[in-house]
Amino acid sequence: MAATHLPIDDARARFTEALRADAPVIVTAPTGSGKSTRLPLWLGFDVACGAGPTLVVEPRRVACRALALWLARGRGEPVGASIGYRVRFDDRRSADTRVLFVTPGVALNMFADGSALEFATILVDEFHERGWEVDLVVLLARRALARRGAAPRLVLCSATLDVDALVEQLGATLVRAEGRRFPVSITYEGDEAPSPVGLERRVADALTRLAGDRERDTGDILVFLPGKREIERCRQIAQGLPLTPVIVHGGVSPERLVRAFAPADAGAPARVYLATNVAETSLTVPGIRFVVDPGFARISRYSARTKVQR
Repeated sequence: MAATHLPIDDARARFTEALRADAPVIVTAPTGSGKSTRLPLWLGFDVACGAGPTLVVEPRRVACRALALWLARGRGEPVGASIGYRVRFDDRRSADTRVLFVTPGVALNMFADGSALEFATILVDEFHERGWEVDLVVLLARRALARRGAAPRLVLCSATLDVDALVEQLGATLVRAEGRRFPVSITYEGDEAPSPVGLERRVADALTRLAGDRERDTGDILVFLPGKREIERCRQIAQGLPLTPVIVHGGVSPERLVRAFAPADAGAPARVYLATNVAETSLTVPGIRFVVDPGFARISRYSARTKVQR
């Protein structure tokens, strides 16, 4: 894994230099640049970056689990050794854990009991998704940093963020990294406004056409769907086509995800990844040639009126 060059690697020297400043660091890099896998390893194990215990805050459980397992396997270790994760009802860490992936809710609990301050660095990934829990994590980390002493360093990481105002507000050091760019052809199905009614039927029509195109084009298919119910319905549809359905959502085990992302055997049917929006930013699915996006997602939002996250 370490031998593979990723776009974020070109920014390593600048990132290392930025960490020397007594200020937060903001890293902005496109999806697929490798920031979610490289930065935790640099912060946790690279002496030039401080090589200290690192708390990585990911917005979704599935990302915490999958990233921890992927990086642990890359080091030839079981998850929970030097790299672990902690999400609700699932805790894989040990006294030797140097990089710990957590959700924002778990991070807030760790600030409440003081254990978050035991880390040398707090890395907040996918910061552009915001949300009150993530903002509160950053606020608490900033307060700790303002008190100096043994306060953890703060690193914010984002794929799509207008950073200028944030850099000024936090007094942060900015590190930009480039990503890979590929030609994209977009096809719209009809001119009607998107509707959740008949969504599975429209996805089935698209998959049927793409399965037929396999004779002249290769590559896997990624389908974005609102939730588990729609994913299960489309999985049943895909089983009747020369495609291998792969489920990607927060309830899937990390072991199953890592196996699904492994290279396919020669001659194997194309995979169709049926995913929630976790595959949009938190996880990069390899080998994708086609994307089917019906235009719907279930997104949690905080209501200032009801004081409830819905």
